[in-house]
Amino acid sequence: MSGFLSEKALAHPLVSKALSALRQVPGAADRIAAEVLSEGTREIWRRQGSQTPKELQYTQAKGHICLRRLLGKRCSYNSHQEPPCQPPGSDHPSLWNQAGKPVCFVFQPYSLSGENLAALTDLCRKHNLTMSISGQASWHFPGRTILVELMRNSPKEASPVVPQKPTLTLVELE
Repeated sequence: MSGFLSEKALAHPLVSKALSALRQVPGAADRIAAEVLSEGTREIWRRQGSQTPKELQYTQAKGHICLRRLLGKRCSYNSHQEPPCQPPGSDHPSLWNQAGKPVCFVFQPYSLSGENLAALTDLCRKHNLTMSISGQASWHFPGRTILVELMRNSPKEASPVVPQKPTLTLVELE
């Protein structure tokens, strides 16, 4: 064993039976684990912590998923607009509201190249966004994807002359 479970947990009949069954279906264990973890991980992220008042919890925005909506702009479905509809490296995107307004653009790529990370950093500088990347908070295929959050900085944090440097925060789930 790899040490992920205690000896006591491994000795439990249900755990032992589940591990035996998983080993009989090659390649399925990570997908089954993702299926089990996905909804709970998403819900923990959406609530932004167990003490967050309901009105401050995130709700998924309806309609077209576009980074421009986060910035209060309309999307023209033009791939050459600035900012782009989808940020560099975007995969499995979603837009999240708080109190009915877009506050967070999320995407969950399987990987993020240095080139995409540099382009995201530039995007954040240009548009006064904060970027946060987590290997644990992703709910689309947990364990295989990373969660990238783009959020607007508050107006008082913005500088009219020099764009704010984006912050990069690594997040751990409770």
